[in-house]
Amino acid sequence: EVIGECGGEYASNDINGYDYADEYCYCITWTWDIDDGCGNTASYMQVAMITDSEGPTYEPDYAAEITVQCDEEVPAFSPVWSDNCTPVDELIVQCISGITPIDCVENVLYTISRSCSATDACGNTTTVSQLVKIVDFAAPVITGTAQIDIDCSIDDYDFMYVLYDNVPTVDDNCDEQPSLDHSYQWYDATCGESIVVVWTAADQCGNASAFTQTYTIVDNEAPVMLCDFSATEGFTGPYAPENWVLTNTGIGNGSVDESNAPVSITLTGSDDPNGGNSEYTYYTTTVAASGAISFSWEVTEEDCDGAGYDYFGYVLNGNHVSLATVLGSGNAAVNVEAGDEFAFYAYTTDNWCGPIVTIASDFLAGGTGEYECGDDVPAMPENLDDFLAGGGMVSDNCELDYDSYTAVEVSEGSCPETVTRTFTIADLCGNMTTCVYVITIDDTTAPVLVGVPQDMDVECDAVPSIEDYVVTAEDCSDVIITTSELDIFDPLLICEFGDADLPGTQQDWSLWLPGFGGFSDNWVAVGSMILTELPGGAHLTGNVVNATDPTAGFAVDVMFHNKADHAGWIAQMTTDNLYQRSPKIFDPGQVGNEFENWDYYEMDESAATLTGTGILAGSDFTLTHAPANLRFAFQVGNGANNMGMGYGYGGWFDMHGTYDGEDVMVMGDFGGSNGDGDCDIIPGCYDHTLVYTWTATDACDNTASASATLNVVDTTDPIFTDAPADMTLECDQDVPALEDCIATDNCTAAEHIVYTSSESSSVDGCTETITRTWTATDLCENTATHTQTITIVDTTAPVISDYPADLTVTCFDLVPPMADGNVVATDNCNEFSIVGYDVFEGNSCVGTVIRTYTATDICGNASSVTQLIHINDDVAPM
Repeated sequence: EVIGECGGEYASNDINGYDYADEYCYCITWTWDIDDGCGNTASYMQVAMITDSEGPTYEPDYAAEITVQCDEEVPAFSPVWSDNCTPVDELIVQCISGITPIDCVENVLYTISRSCSATDACGNTTTVSQLVKIVDFAAPVITGTAQIDIDCSIDDYDFMYVLYDNVPTVDDNCDEQPSLDHSYQWYDATCGESIVVVWTAADQCGNASAFTQTYTIVDNEAPVMLCDFSATEGFTGPYAPENWVLTNTGIGNGSVDESNAPVSITLTGSDDPNGGNSEYTYYTTTVAASGAISFSWEVTEEDCDGAGYDYFGYVLNGNHVSLATVLGSGNAAVNVEAGDEFAFYAYTTDNWCGPIVTIASDFLAGGTGEYECGDDVPAMPENLDDFLAGGGMVSDNCELDYDSYTAVEVSEGSCPETVTRTFTIADLCGNMTTCVYVITIDDTTAPVLVGVPQDMDVECDAVPSIEDYVVTAEDCSDVIITTSELDIFDPLLICEFGDADLPGTQQDWSLWLPGFGGFSDNWVAVGSMILTELPGGAHLTGNVVNATDPTAGFAVDVMFHNKADHAGWIAQMTTDNLYQRSPKIFDPGQVGNEFENWDYYEMDESAATLTGTGILAGSDFTLTHAPANLRFAFQVGNGANNMGMGYGYGGWFDMHGTYDGEDVMVMGDFGGSNGDGDCDIIPGCYDHTLVYTWTATDACDNTASASATLNVVDTTDPIFTDAPADMTLECDQDVPALEDCIATDNCTAAEHIVYTSSESSSVDGCTETITRTWTATDLCENTATHTQTITIVDTTAPVISDYPADLTVTCFDLVPPMADGNVVATDNCNEFSIVGYDVFEGNSCVGTVIRTYTATDICGNASSVTQLIHINDDVAPM
């Protein structure tokens, strides 16, 4: 108790320390320091001598012996010590333990002996001990799938692999390797039946448990049905080897032998002598059409380690399906969709003990089901036999229910027509598959026209109409044939031209001849110049006179050939290959682009003349193209004369000939103008081409067209209708005048037939022959020629009109001499001569002198008269 006067904090204590003595366990000194708050302090010390004869104590209380399951945690043996005097952290504690194996005697695995002792500062010791028995009375726990469905196709050999994949796990509370055994009785179970496998497990102490697995035979796989009767058979078409890709994983070196395709391919897995790797070999393609893929397989070589090391199978979109690991063969089928990835694969487990080798054959894959309307579409198979005989395929992993087959066909639409055939079949477990075969019957093929004539030339007077041809069409549906006609009209023209319309004060002209014969340069048309188109050419005719001396003129007759359009003209080089041919243009600003529409000609130098008229009669000239290298043409069209934009023509030439005793070579120019370009159409046989077109359209709107081009031609010569026949005239007859002959033509109008005539004569002795020739040329330049031969002859003898009369004389000597000068004769044509001769008959007394006078013309025609001079000597001598 502390007493003070001021209050405040009065008391505190402190254990200052321990002092030990032999006779004491230890001593404790307490000191109190007292402060009354007013600065007055006081201290008090007390010393206590402590002695200890008690040992340490512990908690909790431990049983001398306990039993613990081996999978339980052994209770901790950690006594918590305390002492009545010695601080706990100064106690000396010692613990020991030991394990003694018992080997499951009375299920005791082993025992643990453990003890702990504590000694306080005064040497007092306390000990606690415990025996722990570790026991195992718990059986192993088997964990697995109690109910397993297995495919009906599994046999007893494959069932071992199924068991291998479904071995239950065994857990034991103490034994790390409990034993596991199984037992079952195999039999050929059918759908819904089971095979029971009993698994038993035991631990090291003989604790045992059992687990029952029930393998129920199921068939969850529907049959595979291939109903595409347009399927691809063999490794061909979209499944030809070039459409497959071989790949290996890792360091794999598998290969494929395609040499027996399309019948089969041989896939060989990897074979690495260094071994140690497991690799896949894939042979992959993209599925071309929905349906199914089926094939046969045969493993011809297997891994030398035996079954289960190497595998062969197929892969669909990454899902592997193993078919074989040992020598053998079989068939497989799988439903696929277009675009799926399908592959055969070989898997080599150790890659060093010989690869698996498999032949894949009888490959069958779905087709497109697309048919043209004329194709043979497979008949609808009403029963399963027909289905299989027609190329269908059905398979099941177990067994089919053949009586469940059904087939339904639905047809819809047209162009294309869609025929949907739905086939169904089930297996004995009720799994049903449906195969839909969609047949598309389309008509994408145009009709085939039959009877369309070939392109041909037809005579202008025998042009068949399109109705004259019997054209039909071959197609699988009804066809409508329509016709059309195209008349490509390219008429020839006859154009009248006046003088070229020169601008300014220059004089107009149709012919320009500078420096010829002292005449002025300009020659103007008399009437019109006529330009007549011909096939491939043109003909310029007309008459011109000199502009200042109209007594001088020319008849113009010039032929042009090798007609070309602008593109055709400029595409040619000049004849000396120095220039590209071009239009002749003086003022491009005036002509613009009109030159692209001109016609271009070359002069036909064999038929180009200027024949003098008037005071130039008898002066004939030939013309040649200028320039000689044909750089420029005789050109016809708007602005072609370079003098105005009216329809006209122009072209240079060189004139050759003789005039006034001197050789002439003058370069000239043609120029003509035809205001608005009006020209008359020449109704010729070549002015159009007929294009007959037949178009066939079938029920699906497929069309086919074919055309025949009929080039209307005229290869028939005109026919003279009144041509004079040959005649023979006497030289005194009048020769008929040379007159025109008239011809008709099958196509050319009468007014467009061009006539020429000529006459020649020759004299051969007394015969004169006059030959007259007429030609008639139609617009197609077909020519008829008629020749008349007039033979002038002299078959008339001279006519003796007066000669001496008969007389009688009495004596021979009195016969007068020959007096041919007294004979008078005439001849119708020619000169003649008179010759006389005598013939005497009788004697000198009585006789007759027959005197004959003959007049013979130069053609040998002769006439004779006879004078009789009678001699009668009836006078007596005197």
